Amino acid sequence: MVHFKWLEKAKKIEYTKNILEILNSGCLYVHGRDSKFRPLVVCDVDKFMSLTTTYSNEDFEHAAIKLCDYIIEKLLVPGQVENWVLIVNMGNVSVFSIPDNLKNLMTMMQDNYRARLYRSYIIGMSTFMTFLWNIIKLFLDAVTVKKFVFLKESTLNTMHSIINPDQLEKRFGGNAENAKDKYLFPPIVPSENYLLKSDVVHKVLISDKEYRVLVQKDSRVTKSPYIYKVFFYD
Repeated sequence: MVHFKWLEKAKKIEYTKNILEILNSGCLYVHGRDSKFRPLVVCDVDKFMSLTTTYSNEDFEHAAIKLCDYIIEKLLVPGQVENWVLIVNMGNVSVFSIPDNLKNLMTMMQDNYRARLYRSYIIGMSTFMTFLWNIIKLFLDAVTVKKFVFLKESTLNTMHSIINPDQLEKRFGGNAENAKDKYLFPPIVPSENYLLKSDVVHKVLISDKEYRVLVQKDSRVTKSPYIYKVFFYD
C-alpha cells in the first residue's frame, strides 16, 4: 500500500530546472550499457556532496525518480532487459560522512525499484568498510552478496567481465572519454561496442517472435508485469 501511494505521487512529478541541472551535474547519470544491454548508472558521491547546499532533498529525490522512470521507459526491453548496473564512485568520501539525504535517496530507490539492480560496483571503499562487509555478507543470501562488488583502482578491470571497456569511462578503467557535466541527460551512449568476445550475438537479445514462443513454452516468463507490452502489441 505504501508503494502504491508513493507511485501515485511519483507519476505527478514534472521536469523542473533544478531536476535537469541535477541530471546534468554528474552526480547521477547513465553512461553506456553492459554486455547484456543493461544501462550503466553512475553515482558520484563526491559530486553529490558538492551539491547538497545547492539543491533540496526533494530535488534530488525527484531527479532520481525521473532518471529511473526514463531508464524503464526508454532504455529497457520488457522481458529481456529489465534491470541495471550501478557504479558508485566514492571518491574521497568516507562512508561515515555520506549525508543522510544520499542514504535516504538510495533507500527510496531500493524500496521502490526492487529487482532493478543487477550488480553494484562500489569504487574506493575504505579497508575498514571492506572488512566490515566481509562479516555482514556471511548473514546474507548468495544472490544478494553477488550484487555488490567492492573495487579499488587496481581492480577496476573486474567490471570488464560484464562490461565492454568501450562503454566505461577512462576513470573507471574503460576506453571512453570521461563524461562531461552539462551533457549527461539524455543518457550517453559512448560506443556501439556492447558485447564481449565471448558473447554469441543472437543469444543476447531475441526477436519478438522468438520471445512469444518462449512465453508459450515457459510459464515463468509470463510472471513479468511487462509481458503485455510485447506479447499483445499487435
